[in-house]
Amino acid sequence: MASYSHLVAPIENQTRTHEYNFAPSEIVAQASLNGVVDPGRAATGIAGYRYRPHPDGAEMEVKFPAYDWWPSTVHHTRMSSVTFGYSIYDSSLFQTLWNVFFW
Repeated sequence: MASYSHLVAPIENQTRTHEYNFAPSEIVAQASLNGVVDPGRAATGIAGYRYRPHPDGAEMEVKFPAYDWWPSTVHHTRMSSVTFGYSIYDSSLFQTLWNVFFW
């Protein structure tokens, strides 16, 4: 099963994130940049995720420092949340596609 969010971001000079929460599952999360219009900079990726190593245990968090460190894909067998992000600068218009694949 797959769930996704498609976003168009025409506002300049900002970094934003969006978190998706779900029951602990085997997940592959993927972010892709589909196109950039205008001369600015645009980036997208995975800002972090949470997972539960044991069914009755606490969640563990993985955070990536800044947009230039965000990976495009992450996988975990017990992921419970993923945070996608985008960063734009200098009047860019772009499209990004965020996928969450469940098994």
